Amino acid sequence: ISPAPINCAAAGEIPDGRPPCERGYYAPVLQWAIFYGPIWALIIIVTAIMASVYASVRKLEKKNERYTVSQSSSKSKADS
Repeated sequence: ISPAPINCAAAGEIPDGRPPCERGYYAPVLQWAIFYGPIWALIIIVTAIMASVYASVRKLEKKNERYTVSQSSSKSKADS
């Protein structure tokens, strides 16, 4: 994905003496979308998966909380 001729004025750019693009008019936009699109999609997917793992571990910890022995009660039993 590249504009032709090299360094031509693409979509929304001020020409500044550059020739207009013959092909690849939206090349800069497509280059950004194709490069950064998958990166941001993966960041969102990984974040969602990590939130799901966190929620499931938190739920499990809450369930198991009633089976844990607090430190203060274990110390008092050991002292007596």
